[in-house]
Amino acid sequence: MLGRRSNQATFFSEAVKERLPKNHFLKVNNLIDWSPIEKKLECLYDPSNGRPSYPPLMMFKALLLQQWFNLSDRGLVEAIADRLSFQSFLGLSIVDPVPDDTTFTRFRQKLQEKGLLEELFSILDSEFDRLGLLVKRGSFIDATIVQAQRRPSSKEKADTEEEQDPCAIQIQSSTKEEDPSSHDESAKTKEKDNATKLTKNGKAYYATDLDARWTVKRGKPYYGYKMHINSDESGIVRGMEVTPANVHDSRKLKNLISKEEEAIYADKAYDSEGVRSWCEENNIECCILHKGKRNKPLTETELEENKIWSKRRFRVEQIFGIAKRCYNLDRFPYVGLLPNKIKAFMTVMAMNIKRAFNIIQTHKNAISSCGSA
Repeated sequence: MLGRRSNQATFFSEAVKERLPKNHFLKVNNLIDWSPIEKKLECLYDPSNGRPSYPPLMMFKALLLQQWFNLSDRGLVEAIADRLSFQSFLGLSIVDPVPDDTTFTRFRQKLQEKGLLEELFSILDSEFDRLGLLVKRGSFIDATIVQAQRRPSSKEKADTEEEQDPCAIQIQSSTKEEDPSSHDESAKTKEKDNATKLTKNGKAYYATDLDARWTVKRGKPYYGYKMHINSDESGIVRGMEVTPANVHDSRKLKNLISKEEEAIYADKAYDSEGVRSWCEENNIECCILHKGKRNKPLTETELEENKIWSKRRFRVEQIFGIAKRCYNLDRFPYVGLLPNKIKAFMTVMAMNIKRAFNIIQTHKNAISSCGSA
């Protein structure tokens, strides 16, 4: 049964809000209109059958707290029970029960089963647009490798073949790319059985990640996944996809572009005649770094354009740096594409909300400085 939270303010919640410092980050709770997200999450539970669930919005916000403070499921439960600021952010009173760690696991599974990640991401994007935070002059496209949680067997030979040259790739839909679900079911079952091992206690676990793939970057092999993102000029991520690591960067370009942007910025991995023709057809300025070809070096004009465009791409590199350094996304914590996709989307949504809060605080401080002067 769908559980609902009371919207009535209590003395406890108001007292905690007063005790938070003026610029405390969790005051972002008052910045975001959570009602569209709450409505979207209602489909996770039957409104009439079973015991009342924990409010879905509270569970979703708890997963955001988990990303911001780098907590495990068990650590999240302990922090909610212990910290008044967390309880205030979630709308819990001091006497309300706190979900256990398995409840958060089941909630993530429900998000996965219903396929709500992209929709929740889009709702937050619309909220940032309402707040006037998006800068739509250009989109900054890039991809980064995230290592798999399980390391491959030492007997497994890495496929050291380089990714396909993007010059030979035309813009195409993701339906033509490698999809783990497209393999023969009997082959997948056999592969899954071979990857399953037993612990000393007799519990089964996956020794390898069946969805992860090998790729080579600058001559070094990596085993895992790729995060493909589209960021605006303010540093807010507006589009994202997670794929096995062997999917070439340029294959996700079309999916990431919203066609609202005036220009797109990307590195040489995206450079191809097909990409440039597609941008021209859609009236998008193509600021993709030029890639030299055999017996055809770059011209002086192309070298100068590369120099200018490279200076504007720092924002997307900064996003990847923050994700890996502050949110532990240098390696995924789960086994399988779908659980790691949830982790990636929750992390990026948490980063976007924090970035939005910082932008607004910067504007307020600038206005205050001008007023005092």
